[in-house]
Amino acid sequence: MKVRELERLEFDRLRARVAELADTPMGRRIVEELLPTTDAGEAVRRLAETEEALACLPKVPSLSGATDVRPWVVRAEKGGVLSPEAFLALRAHLRAAERLRRALAEASRERPLSHLLAYAERLASLPAFVEEIEWVLDERGEVLDRASEELLEIRRRLRQLDARVREILQDYVRNPEFRQHLQESVIAFRAGRPVLPVKSGSAPVFGGRIVDVSQSGYTLFVEPESVVSLGDKRQALVAEEAREIERILRRLSRKAGAHARELLASHEALGTLDAIFARARYAAELRATRPTLRPRGRIALRGARHPFLPPA
Repeated sequence: MKVRELERLEFDRLRARVAELADTPMGRRIVEELLPTTDAGEAVRRLAETEEALACLPKVPSLSGATDVRPWVVRAEKGGVLSPEAFLALRAHLRAAERLRRALAEASRERPLSHLLAYAERLASLPAFVEEIEWVLDERGEVLDRASEELLEIRRRLRQLDARVREILQDYVRNPEFRQHLQESVIAFRAGRPVLPVKSGSAPVFGGRIVDVSQSGYTLFVEPESVVSLGDKRQALVAEEAREIERILRRLSRKAGAHARELLASHEALGTLDAIFARARYAAELRATRPTLRPRGRIALRGARHPFLPPA
């Protein structure tokens, strides 16, 4: 069909409505790029996919947690290190793929779903990889202590050091001789170092170093002399922790790269299925029925109406 004809039919508006019914950015993108076909075989296939999806729509789980993982998979395949957020996205994709595959397998016991199952076969099933992601990361994307013995030991030493520093700084806060020089009786952190908020002009009382200054200039954030060396040790441990976290994420990224082919195929299949179910939701919304296509025959539109016109 010509562009002008599609505009007259408000095809863009119709397509936008179907895209709204997709759960994932991949599904929406596929719908947004969809055009009418003049190929009878292609038209029959699309209608069959939509009919199958419509029949099992009540059993289909939401795919809303799945996002576009292709950039991260490509990065891992090329040897790049993925962020924790990328691994949470991969886990969400694999969980969604697993739920959908099981739902379609169950629905196929009641009626044939040959078109949908052909896509479902390409959905990745990597339970061991999902388990490893869950072993390494919590729900917020923080690397857990248990991710490696080295990380557990580094963080144990950090906690011990932090407890010692807090104890020393609390002594300053509790001591009336020093408390009168504090802007607030609290322990703060500036540039990753434990400090005290000291009144301007009182820094020499504590010795050590001035780490930061408030915007007003009335408060100096001072690391007292008694904790400077401990603060240096803490910085070294924090740097060691960062290196270990990167090593852990690099190891996990290599595994993602090893599964790149499966993940990319799964990404495409999940988006395609989401787009098909969006079409089915729109069909349900309109209470539409599947037309009968006759090769080279006349088109008979009995009781037909434009989707945006109200029912007669």
